[in-house]
Amino acid sequence: QLLNTDQSTWRRLPNLNTRLSPVDLVAHCGQLYLLGWQPARNNFVSLLDRDTGQCSVLLEGLEGVWTKGTLLRGPAVNQALAL
Repeated sequence: QLLNTDQSTWRRLPNLNTRLSPVDLVAHCGQLYLLGWQPARNNFVSLLDRDTGQCSVLLEGLEGVWTKGTLLRGPAVNQALAL
């Protein structure tokens, strides 16, 4: 769910249709990025649309164990995040 802090209201987001283990939600350059794990995707990075709640996967299938504060870098990450 998404909390609108201006109006103190909650809004339900679209269903992800599978189990999701979120690791972190990061705000960067006005965008919201969700880092997490799903059985079908392994580790992934998604971009969340703040207005509609739609989620687009930017990177998936990444190996390793992620925890809060995980640092992502490299050409694939830069390209996916358009840095």
